[in-house]
Amino acid sequence: AVLLITAVGLAALWYPRWVRLLTILLTNLFLLVATFSLGTELVTVGIYHLLLSGILIMLSEAFSRVVTGFHESVERERRSSQRLRQILDRNPAIVYGLSPATDGPGRYRLSFVGENARDLLGIDPRQTPFTDASVGLAGEVTPAEAQAWRYQLKEHGEATITYRLVTPNGRVVGLWDSCR
Repeated sequence: AVLLITAVGLAALWYPRWVRLLTILLTNLFLLVATFSLGTELVTVGIYHLLLSGILIMLSEAFSRVVTGFHESVERERRSSQRLRQILDRNPAIVYGLSPATDGPGRYRLSFVGENARDLLGIDPRQTPFTDASVGLAGEVTPAEAQAWRYQLKEHGEATITYRLVTPNGRVVGLWDSCR
């Protein structure tokens, strides 16, 4: 009986409603033989199977809705992520992400760089070296300026700094970097 009820639950996870209902019907047919062999009255057997059917239908619907909701949520998240990526790729601003570095307090590493930064500046977060004088996207400033920038970011949640960046092809670019 437990295996048959488990089959109803599994059917609810992947199959359409008609398969779930058919599974419930088959479960009732298999259990009908067992309940008749107990010598119970026909009315008691009927009530038992109606209650069992109702409970199984509600459980299979609940399982199905949870799984369907999860799949829809995952799909919405995938579409949102894809749309965000498209917006970031077309954005004229260079968007990047920082994450705390493990090699010292108040230090950050690049965790994400928008495609336009890679295209315009040739920056790859995996290959960008960071020192005590590193700030923002890829700025190298004096240690005092870097410390002031880190303090602003930590205490105020945002920091702005201007610095020069030398691209891999040797071009010098002036950047106004605002980080939140």
